[in-house]
Amino acid sequence: MSHEVSSDHEFLKASQEGDVVRMQQLLVLRRASPFDITAEGITPLCLAIQYGQLEAVRLLLSQGALVNQAFGLKQTSPLCWALKHRQLEICRTLLFYGASFDHSTVYNWSPLYYLWPWHMPEGFRHPPAADFIIMLRAKGEDFDLLHEKRIDNRGWSLLHRAAIFADPSDLQLLMDYDVDAFQPFDGVGWTSLHLVAWYGIYDNFSILFRAYEKKYGVDNALGLRDSTGWTPLHLAISNGHLELARLLLELGADRKALTDPIADKNMPESIQGKRCSPKELAWALGEEQGQRFEDIVADVPEDQWSDAPEYHPEDNVAGAKPLKLHGRLPKEVGCYAAAFIRRCRRLRRLIG
Repeated sequence: MSHEVSSDHEFLKASQEGDVVRMQQLLVLRRASPFDITAEGITPLCLAIQYGQLEAVRLLLSQGALVNQAFGLKQTSPLCWALKHRQLEICRTLLFYGASFDHSTVYNWSPLYYLWPWHMPEGFRHPPAADFIIMLRAKGEDFDLLHEKRIDNRGWSLLHRAAIFADPSDLQLLMDYDVDAFQPFDGVGWTSLHLVAWYGIYDNFSILFRAYEKKYGVDNALGLRDSTGWTPLHLAISNGHLELARLLLELGADRKALTDPIADKNMPESIQGKRCSPKELAWALGEEQGQRFEDIVADVPEDQWSDAPEYHPEDNVAGAKPLKLHGRLPKEVGCYAAAFIRRCRRLRRLIG
């Protein structure tokens, strides 16, 4: 059914520019077809979608263009392409014509992956995509086809990608829609929480930590180890994300946790074969990083009350009165108390 044309064919140009009148003329004269395709797999529908030409898309679909026909070397569906280029009304039009969620590209990406594609400029943050996510979720059970048990050929789930590239509000929305936040990453024992620590995505760490704290508890979430014994704190330090390291310490992360013996050849020779604390890791990565971490540690006193049992008034069956202290508390006790209170306040803001 498809008909190969050159990449400079007039119908392709008209589709790209949204020149619906010229498109209709070429169709009537039988000098073009909705099924035209270049040797590289480019179609009129592909170009109309990419350049946001809604009326051209409607014309092509009404003339029989296949709404689920993949194009290009990566076997991208029209819906994938519209999501990548954030064309909301075109997405709605494609769905009206029966666009399927059950599609995989050569990357094993579902259409929803295309809201957060690769190869963006350094420092680029994808804009919020709530309108697209809500639109797709409105399809009901079909939404599961976009994410459930889906792993791309690099080991990434949808939530893994969203944790790194999505706006925090979109990440939260996906989790509200039951996209799995706990799916393991690749073979290193990482979770989404490890990924955001490694990449230093501060805002998204805060979103994910609420879910992990709820499932595992604060201390267990902070101390989640990968297959080499690295915690989120180790990962944040190893990639130079010291503000995230500060947050982890304020939440009560174990600053004395040891990795398994280091076997990663990309790590400094001085720690090869050794078990490292976060402090040792920071110093191994350079004097500047070591000193910055020391400064953060000095600003965040260690919480030495974290293992103390909680006090419950109902357990006071004997009716004993609280102990009245005489005189001022030692300075170090006051520091520990202040650190504990700061940790509680920080956690309340984070999970509240």
